[in-house]
Amino acid sequence: MKNQILIIMLFALSTSLFSQNKPKISILGTYHMSNPGLDAANVESDNVKTEKRQAEIEALVNAILEFKPTKIAIESSYGNTKMQERYTSYIKNPDPLTVPPDEIYQLAFRIAQKMGHKSIYPIDHQLNISPSSMDSLMMKDPSKAQYIQGAIGTIQDSLNYWTENILMKKTIGDFLVFMNTNKMIEGNYALYLDFLKELYGEDNYAGAEMLSLWHQRNLMIFQNLTRIADFDNSDERILILFGQGHSKILRDLVQDANYFDYVDVLDYIK
Repeated sequence: MKNQILIIMLFALSTSLFSQNKPKISILGTYHMSNPGLDAANVESDNVKTEKRQAEIEALVNAILEFKPTKIAIESSYGNTKMQERYTSYIKNPDPLTVPPDEIYQLAFRIAQKMGHKSIYPIDHQLNISPSSMDSLMMKDPSKAQYIQGAIGTIQDSLNYWTENILMKKTIGDFLVFMNTNKMIEGNYALYLDFLKELYGEDNYAGAEMLSLWHQRNLMIFQNLTRIADFDNSDERILILFGQGHSKILRDLVQDANYFDYVDVLDYIK
């Protein structure tokens, strides 16, 4: 027992010493601007390459530049060399109208290029979060499948409402401010907790397994964040640009880790 306590104390001491230089981490939760339809429910946005939307993106980017990020971490698989090749090409011709209309190119590349960065940093980890127990549960109880479809429909209706009344009537910046409020971040995560309440059966933990896989994916993303962070640089400031659904778990991990300092993106874009 004494040896265990000593190990814990030594670990705490080493962690404290290790964490003297704490990289500052900010998270910008986004919607998928190019409407790829990768999520169960999706924001059905308009064309971000119009003159109006480009001006809005430019204003948003200029606001984020005040954070002075030293690295931009993006929702692309860790080690994706093709994304670096695309960014290198973008640096040579930083024209947002010649690249795809998604948030990586329109926001991440633009921020990194304006900051003079030579590299972009993919930190995602793809993981199938639909366990086999989910298929088994729905086969045994069709009402569970109906519940999922109903829940997705409700979420899509909410997204459509917010899109119509915020994104379409205001600016992209206004919409991202809304998406990055604590209410929206917490509310998104609460939807996963609803699945815990509904998706189970006798000896079936489909909802819990799905949520576990979602946490696992985000834990792996977070570990990739630690891989790219320079803990020897007292000026390290990393902006994570990911789909907003990741914001809750990633934010909590950054805040709980004693080797990072969390910076609220709303301090810059609101």
